[in-house]
Amino acid sequence: MLTYNEIIQLKDKLENNEITLEIAKSQYWIDFKGGQRLWHSKDWRERRIEFIKNNCEICNSTETLTLQHFSHPTNY
Repeated sequence: MLTYNEIIQLKDKLENNEITLEIAKSQYWIDFKGGQRLWHSKDWRERRIEFIKNNCEICNSTETLTLQHFSHPTNY
């Protein structure tokens, strides 16, 4: 599974016509394992510290923090 930065680099190469769509698709799906979730990857565990704080950014509370989703992605 590609890391976040590798996906960004792949997208940039595709947009700049450095690679074809077929090559981009094959590189994107390399090492993909069915049922594997991005949030279980080492890459996400390392990057999540930047995104998920130890306190609420609205009220500064540290009690019972949960992530809220207003919409859910479709299953694939």
